[in-house]
Amino acid sequence: MRYLIAVCILFFALGGCQPTGNAAERQPLEVEDLKYSLLPGGARIVTGNLYNPSAESVRNAQIQISLFDGDNRKISSMNVVIKDIPPGERKSFREAVDVDLDVRGAKVKRVIVL
Repeated sequence: MRYLIAVCILFFALGGCQPTGNAAERQPLEVEDLKYSLLPGGARIVTGNLYNPSAESVRNAQIQISLFDGDNRKISSMNVVIKDIPPGERKSFREAVDVDLDVRGAKVKRVIVL
């Protein structure tokens, strides 16, 4: 029992599980204007903007995108890596959809800062 009490005291003394410093203040990156397009000639692309609302530069971010069929069922996924996003800025992206399935739509699953 003493061991458990000592661990609890140490845990709370060190701030629990709260993030510290800049990680606690960093706002999440936001994907804006995501669009799936079928271009003339058959090329398929995903385009959009990644917005960094924080006060810090982000070196690398990965956008995880789910791909859907005509019945809105998830059939695949893709990742888009974006580098060097200044604070308060947007970076546009354009990435080819490289799957041999009948993709009809796309949605952001999550954005990860690498």
